[in-house]
Amino acid sequence: KNDVSVSSVNKRKLYLKKVRAQQQLLTEIEFEWLRQWGIQGKLHAELHPYWHKPMEFLMKCFEQLERSCVSTLSHLEQGKDATVLSDDLYDIVIEALEERLKLRRIWQERMKDPIYKSMAVHMQPIQIKVLDRKTHDSSKQLSENLEQVIANVRKWRVSFVSKGNIGKTAKAKANEKRSNLTKKEKRKVASNWEKLKLSM
Repeated sequence: KNDVSVSSVNKRKLYLKKVRAQQQLLTEIEFEWLRQWGIQGKLHAELHPYWHKPMEFLMKCFEQLERSCVSTLSHLEQGKDATVLSDDLYDIVIEALEERLKLRRIWQERMKDPIYKSMAVHMQPIQIKVLDRKTHDSSKQLSENLEQVIANVRKWRVSFVSKGNIGKTAKAKANEKRSNLTKKEKRKVASNWEKLKLSM
């Protein structure tokens, strides 16, 4: 029995590492490579043909990572596989999606700059097909509406925690009221003493 619990803990830790790495890679490929490539425009792409194959490869990797992310979200929604699921897994996904949402908002603001419209057409930013959410396929691609995806993951986290899958310690019971918050977010919530000091 002890070997089973150790194996389960190891499996959970490995899955956490895998999902964290996938989420970090998704963010890096989208914002450090694909969006950077697109913003440099068609002329830049034509002048650098040796980058076409590496960029195609990155786009394929991005698609595969998104499919894996959709699969992870499905696991989180079901909330059944206690061998790999934990509140930490929900936190990793929430934090990664929050980061991507923040970066996408920054990029949206950047793209509103009138300078891009004033450029010659062949110098304007180009569309990156894998980032186009107009042809969104929910079995392969995350929704463009990350706010809703994050809200869903938070809801699933509450459900998972309330089922008792993390153990019903006194601390866990007390934290159930704030179970839609990640552990990092909970640490940011002011303590009663801090609230009292603020009210003085």
